[in-house]
Amino acid sequence: MKCKDFLIFKIYLDNMEKRIIFFSAFFVLICILFFGGYSLITGKSVFGSISLGVLNSAVVINISSPENTTYNFDKFDIFLINLNVSASSAIDSWQFSLYDIRHDLFAYRNITFIPNTTFQAVRWSNRIIVQGNDSISRLGTNEVEFFVNVSDSSPVLGFIDNNVFACEGQSLDYSINATDVDEDSLEFNIEPSNVIFSVARPYSSQTISPYLTISKSEIFSGLLGKNEIGSYLRNISVKDNLYIDRKNVNLTVIEINNNPSFNANIGVQTIWGSGENRTFYKFINATDSVYELANYGNLSYNLSFLSGNQLFNVNSSTGEINFTANSSNIGVYLINTCAIDKGLPQNRIHSNISFCDSGLGNNKSVCETFQLTITNQNRQPRIVSYYPINLTFTASGTDNIFFNVSEYDPDGTIPDTYWYVDDSFKEYDNLSLYDTFVYSFGCGVSGVHRVKVVTTDGVLNDSLQWNVSVQDVLCPSEPTSGGGGGGGGGGGGKPLCLVKWACNDWFQCQSAVTGLSSGFLIGDIYRQVQSNCTLNSWNESVCGYQERFCNDVGNCNKTIGKPFGVQSCYFTENPSCEDNIKNCHDNSCEFLVDCGGPCGACPTCSDGKQNQGEEGIDCGGPCPTQCPVEKPKTNNRLTYYFLIPVILLVAVLIIVYYRYRRLRKERGSY
Repeated sequence: MKCKDFLIFKIYLDNMEKRIIFFSAFFVLICILFFGGYSLITGKSVFGSISLGVLNSAVVINISSPENTTYNFDKFDIFLINLNVSASSAIDSWQFSLYDIRHDLFAYRNITFIPNTTFQAVRWSNRIIVQGNDSISRLGTNEVEFFVNVSDSSPVLGFIDNNVFACEGQSLDYSINATDVDEDSLEFNIEPSNVIFSVARPYSSQTISPYLTISKSEIFSGLLGKNEIGSYLRNISVKDNLYIDRKNVNLTVIEINNNPSFNANIGVQTIWGSGENRTFYKFINATDSVYELANYGNLSYNLSFLSGNQLFNVNSSTGEINFTANSSNIGVYLINTCAIDKGLPQNRIHSNISFCDSGLGNNKSVCETFQLTITNQNRQPRIVSYYPINLTFTASGTDNIFFNVSEYDPDGTIPDTYWYVDDSFKEYDNLSLYDTFVYSFGCGVSGVHRVKVVTTDGVLNDSLQWNVSVQDVLCPSEPTSGGGGGGGGGGGGKPLCLVKWACNDWFQCQSAVTGLSSGFLIGDIYRQVQSNCTLNSWNESVCGYQERFCNDVGNCNKTIGKPFGVQSCYFTENPSCEDNIKNCHDNSCEFLVDCGGPCGACPTCSDGKQNQGEEGIDCGGPCPTQCPVEKPKTNNRLTYYFLIPVILLVAVLIIVYYRYRRLRKERGSY
């Protein structure tokens, strides 16, 4: 290096020494201010004190935090609270337990800690219990109750198919559910409401995880017939006291091809081979619901002899049989006849018919086998044995009583058998010489009752009757099924019937005073309405009542569990969607105040809109879903840690470089 350059560099270093010291001091100051400032900005402190001593304790425990107060949190927070304690003497070991008062259980117990610390509280009412042992094993304890408040959230409907299918000839039972983090009582609803489809009141509610409950219900119907076939757009909703969730569902009743049916049993037939009464004339009378409803035409018929020669046939379009016998036809013939439908018309076959009808709407048939006896001398069939042997006996109302008879016909005919209870037909048996019948009179039945059996060849018959003294049995709250069995089926008693109440919307609120004066409200109901109005602080001028009709779709003819048909309501002369009252008008009821039903849709956490105080679209606020956290471009602590020193260092190097160049120019070259 030249001497001139060395001197310039030395002077430069002398001048830079001061600048480096200055910039170093400046850099350290910036770091101290930055990191210290960050701590000061983000640091939190909780102040407050409570001093509760335990009487008659050698060690006094003081809890300054938490206090006996309410702590407010966002629903998405971890409920962290400071646990600040002190004692009247040195404590060797500390423990605390947290008791969940609402759910009557310990959230955690006997947790060792070192003052002062934080702990995670639970929602609603808490009790924290602190214990301390000093060096000579003296125990001190204290406790504080406090409340964690979180704003309410909307309930959330569980998964519901967009299209729900039901089958003609069956009932719809489609399970639905909703969850709620507030553990509120939920109410399900369907709109429009009618007697075809309804939703049940929640039939179960279960905590599936801490502070999350699931309420279960169902969309149900009665027996669905031809008149209910079609699609129904319905709004399914669930609500608590403040918020609602809903979904549109298409309920479709799929038509099936039902079997045609004979209107009456053909039964055993007897005619003569000579003389009078030689003609067998009959219409095979069958019907088919598909063609009856749509007026498409008749069924087709066929007939075959299962024994003996084919003596005649049936008119395939009318079902008419017209045959006259002669002496060469004498005998007993077993005959099978069928009615066949044409299947569903193609334009009425639903694309999902396989869900309901494995036959895919194709033609179906019904058949019946009967006997025809052709004779020159008809003789009476006889009952040759029977059970019970005693024709008069006593039985309990809920006993299954077994009856049987054996028959004989000298002409070789197998007689038909008919069973009656108190002259009411119960069972038909055929093509058997031994027939059985089982019957239970059921609970709540007493007195003498008749069971009668009749056996016949179509012309002549024999009969037998039992007289049964039935002893009363008290019915339980839900009667059990009874009866069953027999040669070809049988039974009786009181079958189990499942009650399901379907209610329409409440009618518009009416003045209770007017209802009383006009006679629509009777005294007891009026007093109940007035009592409920008083509980709601509604004076006489706004005290109202409204009615609704409820129907048991199970047709059980019971009143057990029937929902109330009258309730109190806030009466206003002209209810509307702007009156700040949850009411019914325009043939429908609002779901919440001034929304749903006859009004515009209520805001929900699934409607794709930012409404009802939400922080984002369907998140935050009353919604149980937290909005995504937007990360600021410079909101990373590590960025600050490394970026600022680098910037300062680069700045120093740039200054050094340009100062060095300037000094060279000022000194010139030697």
